[in-house]
Amino acid sequence: MTDKERYIKLFNNKVIKQYPQAKNLLNWIEQTDFFEAPASSIYHLNVKGGLCKHSLNVYDRLVKLVKSEYNNDYDALETSEGGIALIGLCHDLCKCNTYVLDYKNVKKRDPYGNLKDDIGRFDWVSEPYYKKEEQLIYGHGSKSVMIIQTFIQNLPLSEILAVRFHQGGMEIPGQVEPGITQTYNSFPLALLTHLADMLSCYIDERIPEEDV
Repeated sequence: MTDKERYIKLFNNKVIKQYPQAKNLLNWIEQTDFFEAPASSIYHLNVKGGLCKHSLNVYDRLVKLVKSEYNNDYDALETSEGGIALIGLCHDLCKCNTYVLDYKNVKKRDPYGNLKDDIGRFDWVSEPYYKKEEQLIYGHGSKSVMIIQTFIQNLPLSEILAVRFHQGGMEIPGQVEPGITQTYNSFPLALLTHLADMLSCYIDERIPEEDV
């Protein structure tokens, strides 16, 4: 089963089962570049299909955390099995249609890992890379929430905040996220979602330091 096939199967069996109006959200997702887009431009899963794979990784991590920390007590987290799927699969919808494939010149290494030849010359090659071209500046988690709520209006606050604060204090670079401590204290689902995102990025999708 491909990542796309698994994503759609989970969405149908869990998200739409919980929120029937999410069928329109899935239709919207399929009309974007979600299944082709990278998860980032230079960091985790900056490859074709990376966004879908990252979303599945976050979902899998969140499922494990809910089981290990709350013994699948969805009521204690003010959510449901379908809500967990919605959060994991849709937390990064803000990245749809934001990455563009371009090319750049990079120094080529020889079979031994060296950049220079014996007399100090470099070989240059043209390689593809993804650059970000944001069309709608509306934050990160905030934008994902906006997209989700365009199609699903009856989300519990716990799920809204889980998506909104999944990046922790990094919603706006260089600024401390106001209210994040209170949110994590009052809505542990938001904290678990942040942990799932970080575990996915820095463990499941870790790239060698020399490639960063």
